[in-house]
Amino acid sequence: KSMLSDLTVNQEKMQKATEEGFLVALDLAENLVLEKIPFRAAHNIVGNLVQLAHNSKKLLSDLELSEIESLRIKDIKSTKLFELIQKTTVSSSLKQRKSKGSAGTSEQTRMIGQRTRKLVTLKKSVKTQNDNVKKSLTFLEKRVKTLTK
Repeated sequence: KSMLSDLTVNQEKMQKATEEGFLVALDLAENLVLEKIPFRAAHNIVGNLVQLAHNSKKLLSDLELSEIESLRIKDIKSTKLFELIQKTTVSSSLKQRKSKGSAGTSEQTRMIGQRTRKLVTLKKSVKTQNDNVKKSLTFLEKRVKTLTK
């Protein structure tokens, strides 16, 4: 029996854990790149935002527009940046990730399905092997009895 079959995930605690820290910082930088901002500049912007949030003991999404404006970012309007920050969540980030083996929702679903099918196949194989061992033991037992009479 697998320990995973009895695993219970506390979704509320897991959600809270993902929101703490700055897990979406890279995703925010990538979203800035989609807004035609060079990655180096996007990286710098996000670094400044993370530093501001850290010093303010806030999440990125809790930063006020006035705090973002205080950074005097020239590459993007503060209001647009504020909107991007609000739209860049752990959920949206996981939905965007599509590459093979990534943490993206669709990829995780694909990999779980693949591994589940593999487990079913392996379980069938183990059952067949166990049945063959039992048959062999039964045959061997009978053979020993006939030889020891």
